[in-house]
Amino acid sequence: MEPSNMLWGLSTDFELSTAGWQTFLLPRYPPSLVDFEWETSNPGTGTRSIVLRPGFGVNSFPFSVKPETVYTFSILARADRPGKLVLLTGVNPRVWEEDVEAFEISIDTEWKRVYVSFQTPSDVSSGLFLLLENQADPEQAKNVYVDAFTVCEGSLAEYNPGPYQLDLTTGVFGNFFPINQEVTVRATLRIHDSAAISTTGWNWTLNEVAPTERTLLEESIEWRARGDGSFEAEIVVPAGQGMYRVVALHDADDRLMPCQELLLTQAEFAGLPAIPDDPEHSFFGIHLMNTWMDIDRPPHFMNLHSNYKAFLARLHHFGARWIRLHGGHPDPTKMYAAFPEGPDEIRTHVAEIQKLRAAGFGVVGLLQPGFNDREAGDPWFDSRETRGAWMGDTIPSDLSVWEQYVKETVSAYRSEIKTWEIYNEPNGQMTSADYIPLLKRGYEAAKEADPEATVLGICTTTDFCTEGGSFVEECLAQQCGNSLDVLSFHPYVGIQSPESGGVQDIMQNMVELRNRYAPGKALWNSEVGWPTVATYASHVQRGSENHCVTALEAAAYTVRNLLLAFRMGLDRYFMYDGICPVFGFRNSGFSPLFEYDGTPNASYLAVGTAIRLLHNAQYETALELSEGVYAYLFRKSEVSVLAAVWVDNQVEKNPLGLEVTETPAQAWDGAGRPVDASAGPVQVGMMPTWLTWQGITVADVGDLLKTSTLKEQARLSVAARVDLRDGADIVLSAANPDSETRLLKWKPLNGSPSAIRVGPESNTEIARLKLAANTALKLDGDVQKGVAEAIPVSLSSRFLSTSPILPKNMTVDGGLTEWTTPPLIEFSELREVTIGDAEVDHWMRYPAQVWIAADDEALVLAGSVSKEKRGWFQTNPGVAQYNQDSVELFLRLLPCEVNWIDPVYQRGDVKLSLGQDSRNASSRYVHIDKGSDCVNGDLIEFAFANLEFGQGYTFEARMPWRAFPLLKGTKPPMLGFDISLNLSEEGNARTMQYTWSGDSDNWVRTNSFGMLRIT
Repeated sequence: MEPSNMLWGLSTDFELSTAGWQTFLLPRYPPSLVDFEWETSNPGTGTRSIVLRPGFGVNSFPFSVKPETVYTFSILARADRPGKLVLLTGVNPRVWEEDVEAFEISIDTEWKRVYVSFQTPSDVSSGLFLLLENQADPEQAKNVYVDAFTVCEGSLAEYNPGPYQLDLTTGVFGNFFPINQEVTVRATLRIHDSAAISTTGWNWTLNEVAPTERTLLEESIEWRARGDGSFEAEIVVPAGQGMYRVVALHDADDRLMPCQELLLTQAEFAGLPAIPDDPEHSFFGIHLMNTWMDIDRPPHFMNLHSNYKAFLARLHHFGARWIRLHGGHPDPTKMYAAFPEGPDEIRTHVAEIQKLRAAGFGVVGLLQPGFNDREAGDPWFDSRETRGAWMGDTIPSDLSVWEQYVKETVSAYRSEIKTWEIYNEPNGQMTSADYIPLLKRGYEAAKEADPEATVLGICTTTDFCTEGGSFVEECLAQQCGNSLDVLSFHPYVGIQSPESGGVQDIMQNMVELRNRYAPGKALWNSEVGWPTVATYASHVQRGSENHCVTALEAAAYTVRNLLLAFRMGLDRYFMYDGICPVFGFRNSGFSPLFEYDGTPNASYLAVGTAIRLLHNAQYETALELSEGVYAYLFRKSEVSVLAAVWVDNQVEKNPLGLEVTETPAQAWDGAGRPVDASAGPVQVGMMPTWLTWQGITVADVGDLLKTSTLKEQARLSVAARVDLRDGADIVLSAANPDSETRLLKWKPLNGSPSAIRVGPESNTEIARLKLAANTALKLDGDVQKGVAEAIPVSLSSRFLSTSPILPKNMTVDGGLTEWTTPPLIEFSELREVTIGDAEVDHWMRYPAQVWIAADDEALVLAGSVSKEKRGWFQTNPGVAQYNQDSVELFLRLLPCEVNWIDPVYQRGDVKLSLGQDSRNASSRYVHIDKGSDCVNGDLIEFAFANLEFGQGYTFEARMPWRAFPLLKGTKPPMLGFDISLNLSEEGNARTMQYTWSGDSDNWVRTNSFGMLRIT
């Protein structure tokens, strides 16, 4: 029996396979959320193994693997009776139940290692998931005991256990770590092959995760032999504020060794101002899915907390004073927040809400039955359909039914819920004409049931690029201001930063509409956040998946949005937070406060700091110190001025050093830790830095900041550039601006690590990747200083050479009769769905093909798309976008001069759209979205043909080199290039999109562009 290596119930057995590959596996129901059962009766060992009751399982976070490659999954297991486990593998978390393969594993009553091999599919861009389930009938009561998970490359015949196993434990299981106390981590190293490994000269690295990712500790540790071929060591993690993770063990030769990661959070905002307990005097709340409540139900969701009281206390200590409940229920007569199902159920759920109230939270309930989930015989009787910006709903024709629902719900929870919101984001689901009577009659019904209730209304969103202001104005123009106490809205901007995404304009518009139509009414941001993929092992590097930001970006954006809300005079702000099962198996959330395992996240630190420092602060003025560098000034008292200074990371990538002539009295970093501002420049980055001055006016502080010096901070940088001296190569290099040599380690995702020393003030090549014609490049991994300060490196693009002969005397008419050579690009299946949350069949095939040719005068493209009509529509066509059957082109005019890893549009990068009105064939558009100074759209010729409803299209486009001033009329040897074909299903709005190299984030990110050699 191999001893357990469970860490908080997390299983990691790092066995070196022939490929040196390893991964983590997490419980399906994390022990910080659900109490795990542990089996501790292993003879002679006393170790712990997870008990999988019938219907329970464990799952992995998404991890990257090679496509179409065989892997072997291995686990120690036994069962009460012989039976089977089922291993499910899948790549698409949003349609997990449909996108899996199942493999059975036979188990017996004795402990033994069991194996199963599987092959990965061709599309593993979202990462592979593993789910191990005990699918036995619950009535059989057959428990399965599992331990020591491994995954390695190769078939079962090639399975090669590694030379050692590393276990980390803290003695803390299923609970929060102690507050501001030392934590002792115990490491156990079990040697399977003593000739292959030595414990001499090994170092231990402790890294700080947020907000600056600096190495806190890197020192040798003492291993003690246990006499059974294993060794033990202890390391004490210091107390104090911060998030720490044990990163790695490495030997004296600086080889990267497989390691186990352990996250510790000890931040509790020591030394920061206190905030009031009374919700009525608090600005900040949390939007929680109802599934976080401590409801007694089978744990089919990752939502139940084993120590609910401690969890609520931690949430309260963080600084939240309000909870906005939102969930779902299949019966449309049940309130989303609390499910009244008769007297007994009402008492039960009132008791659950009483727990929130007892913990110090005000509660906002959502008045929104599931109209569109109605069943035969329900009380909604006759209903009719309505449609909003991106989806439809059904509403009762007889609104007395709606009034009765509101009265009964508000009455049932009158003792505990005094604040109600009428409908979540109605602009996405219905017209304003349909919402107005729901709001007006719902408001009257709520007030009749509880005259003291506060009612929020309109609650529009700008999510999915939706424009919410017109819906609000249409409602307010019909006197809806008299039918609400609070005007609420959700200022989403996708994955953009608050500044680059225009949140200020959204908030300012809401302020102006409120002032014009409903003066004196409160204004609440009742929900907003940034999509963040939450995985245990990638706190800093998450967000590489489409449509997501990193944990640190999410934390920084939320704090900056809070600052903006203060500036705009909002009365309350709700942060969308979650370990939220509604977002799929991968457990992503919006700016989550807590990790998958329940550990507080970077947002916990940063937002908790902001809440405390902004308490009782009066906004005074805003400054832009330079492009993308902002400072907001607040008056804290008659003699105290607070400044928040930050960098918009979508404008300026690197942190800056801020020097002022008068040292502030106090300074804090983004996690609320004191900073010595007298020791030199104060670092400011995407996470706001906080400064206070005493005995000085706001105007004086403004003058200090206006005359301050901003210096670039010397830091390691990584770049991937195109080198055309020997064909088309990608050269990966690291620049060291320091005065001392730095040890760097390049560890590709699949492959052997290597160590490189970079001299002072030098630039060193790390790797050179040769590109052949018509190939794909995937570059993923980390460049590391030692084994800390990891810089993620991710580049995925395709390579292509022009080869068709350019047709002579070609007429740009949209026809394809001149093209006789085969197309260069053939789209065989749908790669991307552009916008929307409706499920789409990812296996539908729509043949599409594109020709690319060039001569000394121009680049020419032609293509065709053939598709069947499907009734799925785009969430928001957009006024300025021509998203019917159309073509988007992405060009990188200076491919040798830019960093291909940097996802920001750089000098010479162009995005343009070619569109034609399906109702007026003579009406054509060249819409330049990015790089307007690098392209002359008037010189581009293009045309569409066969533009018929539901039948697809053909197109031709001719782009002369002189249309791009940077090329000076000369044919380039290479372009960065991508093409997207927009598919319309309803004649006007884009519904789907083919993309050759990148994905649907091409419009904001460039590191997936392909490369086109001009021949």
